[in-house]
Amino acid sequence: MKRVLHFVGRGALVLAALLAAAAGGEDLLIRYRLAHHPASNPFEQVPVYDVGEVKGGKVEYYMDRPEIQVCVHAVFPHFGSAPCWYVKRHTTKLISRHARSPFPVAASADGIQSGRSSKLDVIWMALRSERYTGHFPAKMPWTRSMVSRLSSVAKMVNAT
Repeated sequence: MKRVLHFVGRGALVLAALLAAAAGGEDLLIRYRLAHHPASNPFEQVPVYDVGEVKGGKVEYYMDRPEIQVCVHAVFPHFGSAPCWYVKRHTTKLISRHARSPFPVAASADGIQSGRSSKLDVIWMALRSERYTGHFPAKMPWTRSMVSRLSSVAKMVNAT
């Protein structure tokens, strides 16, 4: 048993050393390509689109203004950029309706926080995303006018 653990420990150590050597060698290769072959740029720009949750568990894709993410043609991340093989497979970013709000959630009478979305959650969601389309239940007529006012204010602030 002791011999097996010794063998597994050495194997893990060798694997870690090989991964470190591969990452270091790849880093040196990318630095060499940047310095001596500027025409073969190892970086690429990939568009990433926002996806918003809507009523009924469905999602809505916002294709109007994609974010541009810089990636590097490598196996490991380098210079603060993710590898292109990963970024090209993850071209959407989810804007969740159930994201944690910076505003405190109102506590119920027994002290347990309720899971329902409050007016502050709806307003915060509208401020977080200019593209939020406003899929609200019909029982809350105040939300459409409130969100449209906040969106226009946010646009005016962004324009200045």
